[in-house]
Amino acid sequence: MSKCTAATATTTKLSTNVSMNWFLDKTEDCSPPVAATFKPLINGKEAFTTLHEKIEKADSSIDIAIWGFQPSMHFKRDGKSKCIGDLLIEKANAGVQVRILVWSIPFKLQTFKEANMGNAPGVIESGVPGVTQEQRDYDAKWYLAIEGKLHTTYQSPQGADNDTVKINMQKQYNLQRKYPLLMEFSKSQARKNLQFRTRSVAAQENNYLDKELPTKAEYILNKFPSHHQKTVSIDIEKPSQAIGFVLEHNMIDNYWDDNSHFYGKISPPNKGKNVETPLQDVSSIVSGEVLWFINRNFCQSWDRVSNEKLEEKRKKLTLDQYPLNKSLGTPLMAQILRTYDKPDIEDIKKIYLQNIKKISSYIYTENQYFRWPPLAEAFIQHWQNLRKQGRPASMPIHWFAITNSSDDGLGKGTFTTNKMLEKLGRQDVMPNVGVTERKSEVKNLSLALSASSTHPSRRLGTKQEAEFQKRREELLNQGVEYSGEKYQPYTKEAEKIRESDVVKQLKKELGVKVHVCTLTASNAWKEVYIHSKVTVIDDVFTVISSANLNTRSMQVDTELGIFTESKAVAQKLRKDLWKLHTRDLHRADSDPLKYSAKANPNGMHDPANAKIAFERWGKLMKKNKEQIENGMPPLYPLCEFLRLDPKITTLD
Repeated sequence: MSKCTAATATTTKLSTNVSMNWFLDKTEDCSPPVAATFKPLINGKEAFTTLHEKIEKADSSIDIAIWGFQPSMHFKRDGKSKCIGDLLIEKANAGVQVRILVWSIPFKLQTFKEANMGNAPGVIESGVPGVTQEQRDYDAKWYLAIEGKLHTTYQSPQGADNDTVKINMQKQYNLQRKYPLLMEFSKSQARKNLQFRTRSVAAQENNYLDKELPTKAEYILNKFPSHHQKTVSIDIEKPSQAIGFVLEHNMIDNYWDDNSHFYGKISPPNKGKNVETPLQDVSSIVSGEVLWFINRNFCQSWDRVSNEKLEEKRKKLTLDQYPLNKSLGTPLMAQILRTYDKPDIEDIKKIYLQNIKKISSYIYTENQYFRWPPLAEAFIQHWQNLRKQGRPASMPIHWFAITNSSDDGLGKGTFTTNKMLEKLGRQDVMPNVGVTERKSEVKNLSLALSASSTHPSRRLGTKQEAEFQKRREELLNQGVEYSGEKYQPYTKEAEKIRESDVVKQLKKELGVKVHVCTLTASNAWKEVYIHSKVTVIDDVFTVISSANLNTRSMQVDTELGIFTESKAVAQKLRKDLWKLHTRDLHRADSDPLKYSAKANPNGMHDPANAKIAFERWGKLMKKNKEQIENGMPPLYPLCEFLRLDPKITTLD
């Protein structure tokens, strides 16, 4: 394309109705909204089954860009379908060009904490919990096979004695018997049809928008960026049949789960969920002109680590060659935006900050992290602007957030999570990190005031001393007592501290309504791991991307997302997700009372409906809280976020 243009927001390419433009006008990436079809794929069973079936039908090319790849993973778990490693080899044997691009840093050091390459040679951690030894063995052999090294693994050196030769021949025979496909592929010229590359991320000169970002976090972000994009393109060089995926899922066993989200229900890895912890995630399948931008992104990254010059090879492909495949999803306008390195691109950050200021009713975020304070600041500023323009306090804007509160889910970013909650008036759901901060500040102020009165050389000025004293009193009034116990969060004493007058006053002053929630397993009080990166605003704007709500995703890692404007798509996705999260776990699917219309209404663009939903969510979470207090099982997946661990972590 010769220049960037912005299209009017529409639900179909030929519509003439003008509405609010939710797309990013001035992209750094020359990526305007274009025609597409779009269908969300909720949770691993639907996403991976769809992926498997589309890859199985590929007849030209398969381009995979992913954060984590495990060859032994079964995408389609019907007990008979191949694992992804075998399926890709089968396609390569048939002449399909397969390219796999996975994030790694030198010496695969990321696998010290993240098993993102299965049991590849040289990894430190060879698989997530639940992966079998048989799978680990397969992974190791698969990586050797695609390099043409598996069939020579047990070749005897020249001059070896007879016993050594016999032993190696037996090992070679065992390999051939157990892994015939891998052994033949290792020897075959078809091996050249499957290319595997790893990609690191270039250092960037970041001007972080979050001015309270801890120094440790800045250091980690600068030193350890990751290639976090997740896309698949199939038959991209045959535009009439090309399809694509914008993923949130990684190709690793623990990302496979179904909508039931049971805890501890383990199946063989080819027949069902084989990892205990339930996981919530959403991906998408797309067609149309967006595929051109997904392909451009893949080519740019691939050419960093390959001499293939793929972008040059595909330069004759043009936008208008990619038709809409209406069998794959809803026709709409969509925009592909990125966070990228060299050139440094931060378009995902820009569209979030742009559209948070367009909310008239609600924003729903289902995201692995909830710790990008600049977004909270923009949300509050938007509300204050609405008030100045005459919007009554009785018609607030709402934020429904689902995220992680567990150690595994929250990671090493409690400081920035606390800052996010503080700015939204919801520090009550993670009160003890704030207490730890206040205790530290009170201690420092007390030491300074004490030194001022006893050491002439450290005496404070009258004005400064008064300011220090005032600040100390403010902090003491906010509370410096820890709330509850880490593993007994719902106690009457904890509630008193969490609902202190200071907390209530802050909520009242801000005026916005914010629910911060987690999900629990269907059958136990076990937190569902939220890996989603979904945003829906006012039942019209939808985001599915690889980007979390944190500085890392907005300004450091490579990320890619699809951004759409469609009432039909936004409302359906929001209702499908909320149907899962607010369902009554003790009622049969056929029971009309299983699903609450008030907790999941139509027309959430209307603040009155958002208010009804907000109140109903509060009631559902209160009932679940009572279940915990009484030692009873969950009534609903939806729970209030509550983390009482006082530890402050500052790495993200």
